[in-house]
Amino acid sequence: MHLQREFTGRAKSVEYLFEGAIARQIKQTPEIIPTALEHLARNTLDNRIMRYWWQALSSAIKLGSEESKQYFEQPHKYVSDDEFVLWAYVQLMFLESGRAADKKSKVKSWAKQVLEQLAAQDPTTFVEAEEKKDQLVQGGSGNGPTRKKIGHTTIS
Repeated sequence: MHLQREFTGRAKSVEYLFEGAIARQIKQTPEIIPTALEHLARNTLDNRIMRYWWQALSSAIKLGSEESKQYFEQPHKYVSDDEFVLWAYVQLMFLESGRAADKKSKVKSWAKQVLEQLAAQDPTTFVEAEEKKDQLVQGGSGNGPTRKKIGHTTIS
């Protein structure tokens, strides 16, 4: 599997695969989710795969997968790895701050409610997830080297 990172720490081809084909497969056959989670729990894979798994579930929710929501609502229940759970929180944060079109499907309000519950249960992971999301938004992956800002680049 190609997980070689680009400068931003993202393997875009892998990301597109998870957010596209894998998310559609999750939507069409949600019974594969427990099998995939079981595999992730048994096999210590590179931590970056966790990021893409949660992106796939997030994309499946955007496609209308109600079954995927339960895994975000109780991420500790399925895999007890703290890093794995952290990526669930991060993806929820992206869902909460998603596009205006997501308002119609009520994804944003659902994500906000779940985040509030998770923050109350595990405030430390919530704060770590906020930091991770900020790193991602600012251009660093949190998994590797970050871009160095070289002056201001204003175009006149």
